[in-house]
Amino acid sequence: MARQVDGVWLPERVSGHPALDAALCDVKRLRFALHAAMVDNSADAAAQLHKFVTGAVRASRYVRDEASALRLDGGAGLRMPLHRFTLSLATLLEQYPRRAIRSCADDACGWLFLDPSGRRRWCEMAVCGNRAKARRYAQRHKPRGEA
Repeated sequence: MARQVDGVWLPERVSGHPALDAALCDVKRLRFALHAAMVDNSADAAAQLHKFVTGAVRASRYVRDEASALRLDGGAGLRMPLHRFTLSLATLLEQYPRRAIRSCADDACGWLFLDPSGRRRWCEMAVCGNRAKARRYAQRHKPRGEA
């Protein structure tokens, strides 16, 4: 079973813990905003991404990493993984042009992937690429008279 919370569908098993529900809703909202910003070039989605990044920065503090560089830590608590991912995502979006972040060519997939070369079509050749090749092969080798 699933239920809708703030416009986002959640599995029923999360039910009963409002902080978990809210965190999962935010993870899904971030995923939707990223996809809409990259695939549809949505200004509203880009504004939503900005809200996630500013929230992650606000929750973070600077710490030294192994190389003694300062980095934002994502804070603590239930939202720390979301904040760390959001901070990494912001860095990625700043480092690569929009055309390097592509959507998988398999309509059933919907994943985004990083392709600085601009030559890839699928997120994973072994999965989505293989499925596409198998479909084309099956179409070419259908017995005559089948649609």
